Formats: sequence, C-alpha cells, structure tokens
Amino acid sequence: MSNYAHFIKELTQTTPLAGRDAFGRALVKLGEINQDLVVIDGDLASSTRTSLFAEEFPERFFNIGISEQDMIGIAVGLASCGKVPITVTYAAFLVGRGLDQIRNLVAYTNSNVKLIGAHAGIVTGPDGATHQALEDIAIMRSIPRFLVLSPSDAVEVALSLKFAVNYKGPLYLRIARYPIPVFHTCNYKFEPGKIEIIFDFKEKPVTLMATGIMVTQGIEVIKQLQAHGISAGLCNVHTLKPVDKSLIKEVARHARVIVTLEDHNVIGGLGSVVSDVLSETPTSTVLLKIGMNDEFGMSGTAFDLLKYYHLTPEDITKRILQFLEEWKLVKNNAI
Repeated sequence: MSNYAHFIKELTQTTPLAGRDAFGRALVKLGEINQDLVVIDGDLASSTRTSLFAEEFPERFFNIGISEQDMIGIAVGLASCGKVPITVTYAAFLVGRGLDQIRNLVAYTNSNVKLIGAHAGIVTGPDGATHQALEDIAIMRSIPRFLVLSPSDAVEVALSLKFAVNYKGPLYLRIARYPIPVFHTCNYKFEPGKIEIIFDFKEKPVTLMATGIMVTQGIEVIKQLQAHGISAGLCNVHTLKPVDKSLIKEVARHARVIVTLEDHNVIGGLGSVVSDVLSETPTSTVLLKIGMNDEFGMSGTAFDLLKYYHLTPEDITKRILQFLEEWKLVKNNAI
C-alpha cells in the first residue's frame, strides 16, 4: 500500500471530518511526493489549513496577504517555471475578487494553476453572507478551459486534490469547512468527469443528484423517502465541468423526477447543469432544484443555516413529497 493510499485509509477512520481538514493533510502528503508543488495563500492559512504545509515546507509556501489578484498572477508565473501552484483562499474572495486574473491570466493562457475555493457555500456559517460563496460554481463553469470539482467527503477531497496536482491545465476545486460523515471507503476510485452512483437509480421513480456536502444530506433523504414508500436513486456529481451527460441522460430514461441538491444558488449551479442536459434530451422527466433560492446567506451555525434555508434532510424530504403530490407524479412507488 502506498503512503497516500494509507493516508486515505486513515481518513475513512476519522469521521466526521471537514473538507478543509482533509485538504490540509492531503496537501502535506502530496508535497512529500511532488517537489514542484507550491502553495499560495491569501493570509488565511489557519482557516484553509495550508498552515500544515507551511510548517513542513516553508520554502514552498507563500503568504501573499489579502491580495487575491496578486495571488493568481504569482501562481501563473510559478506555473510558467514548471511549478504546480495550489492557490488557496475563501471561494468568495478567490472567485469574486480574482475573476479578471482567473479569466485572462489563467484560462486564456491555459496555465497549469489549481484554484482552491475554501469555505464554500452556506455552511461557511458564522462568517456571514460576505464570506459564503454561493455563485462560484456558476462563474467557474462559464470560463473556458476550467475543470470544476466539488467533492463530497474527506476521502473524495483528498483524491480530487491528488488528481488536481497531476492534471495539466486550469482547475477549480470547491471545499467546505463543515464537518460531515466520511462515507467513502479506502477502495473508492475517484473518476473525474464521471458521476458516482451511490444508490442505483434504475427502475426508480425518483433520483437525487447531489454535489459537495449535500451528498451526505441526500443519503439521509433516501432513507426518509423509503419510510414514505418512495424508492429513490442517489448520484454524486463531483465533477460539474465537464459534466457526465451520458449518465444524466440515462437517469432521465428511468426517473420520473430528478431532484438536484446543492449548497449553492440554484441559478447556475448543479440544477442548471442538469437542466442544460435535459434540454438536449427527449424526455418527460421533471426537474426539482433544491438549493439556495437566489438569495444571500446570513450569520449562524452551519446546522442552523441549513435548517433556516430548508436544506436539512427532513426539509428536503418534505419538499420532495410536496412536489410529488402537487404534480401527481409518483404514488405508491409507481411511475
């Protein structure tokens, strides 16, 4: 077993665990393997957990300060010299303040820069609306040449980061600070560009398609729907660009209803990704998008915010059942 495989096994035994914690630990392991790996942080090393890398490899760690545009420009320069720059700060600041440089310096030149949007989504919690990135997926999906990843648990964060380091080209990786259960095993094979099937969707009237921390919410929703006599499938959409169109189309051939779950604005996020694919598909499948409904967040604990914005498993289950009843789409598990 390789050192990294052993590290993945350790993650499966540490639960719940926040994406940022898995990221910080994985960064150190990958730094040991790849001497060209460098880390650029925007004065948030403690929060983003890049402080772990800084302690081990101080000569390869650069704190640029609260200067996101400079961070990205420096990353492009380092990439041009053969380094692999991991550029990290809160997603709201990275994408919001650095968009010009992301578009024109990274994407346009096809630079080998890895952008890590930390503290993404409503579960950023007490930091409030200004720090809760709810638009980053929509923005990064729209920029040519970028690959966009949104891993679901600690194991997937570590595996997606390993992929990012070895991938040649612009990449955006979205991670959260909210501790969630680790449901992947050490045998999990992360396949970028391919949707993971967690619960089989074939011959099921409803299929949930979730991304990021909402995958664990989806697992609980499946159980609650079963208690109401509804069998449902669950898919983990960890890659939002390029999207696995063939799998979404296959789901549409089986499901009467597809429900998307995301910790992001429903405009431009996973719901829009699936909607785009369905618009190209001859299907009668109905889409229900569940996420942030074109609104800002607020300050509060992650749990309280999920409850306030109706993103708990109980609230999601209730919304799905109401939707099915309103549209008379599914009754007694029949399509």
